[in-house]
Amino acid sequence: MSVFDEIISLSLNVVIIVPFIFYFYENYSRWLYIALYSFLNIQIHDTIKIFSRYFNYEFLKRPIGAKNCDLFSRNGNVAGCPGFPSGHVTSSVSFFTSIYLLFPEYRYYTIIGGTIYSLLMIMSRINKRCHTPLQTFAGASLGLFGTYFFFRLFS
Repeated sequence: MSVFDEIISLSLNVVIIVPFIFYFYENYSRWLYIALYSFLNIQIHDTIKIFSRYFNYEFLKRPIGAKNCDLFSRNGNVAGCPGFPSGHVTSSVSFFTSIYLLFPEYRYYTIIGGTIYSLLMIMSRINKRCHTPLQTFAGASLGLFGTYFFFRLFS
């Protein structure tokens, strides 16, 4: 684990706050939809993690050596705890998918920036041993498809 991985993981705190800052700055409701889509995806993510406690499949658990894997990197050893899917990856992919869907004028930048940021988040979560590649893939899938579902639901 490197300082870079820690910085990328902690940067999610900024990503979560950005829609609210832009909403208050621009007073544009699309920013609140971005926050809503991310919030709903995280609720699905949390529900999956709660129910995964009742199953003893290895792919649902965090890898051996997983430490400090929550949003603020403060909860110590969490090896063997539920880790499917990755909430950090779900949130980052959901954020950029929301921007892609709600701001067509920024699609090119969103594809490039969102892909780079999400890949860095995936790498940091794997390098920190918080998640396996399968768990990060599941988080990315939930962020992408969940956001698209909510976009279609609320459009």
